[in-house]
Amino acid sequence: MNKNKGFTLVELAIVLVIIGLLLGFVLNGQPLIDSAKSQKNGARFSKCTTLYQRIPRSI
Repeated sequence: MNKNKGFTLVELAIVLVIIGLLLGFVLNGQPLIDSAKSQKNGARFSKCTTLYQRIPRSI
């Protein structure tokens, strides 16, 4: 009884599929994160411009 130690091709294929799915989810989620950051920065910019426009009125 000679038992070989190691991984079978099926096990390696399953691991590669799982890694591929995880990478797919991460890469598809990146544009959502970027758009959320840009919307947050846009809100900050509009707030700053509003405050900047109010400065001459207060003087």
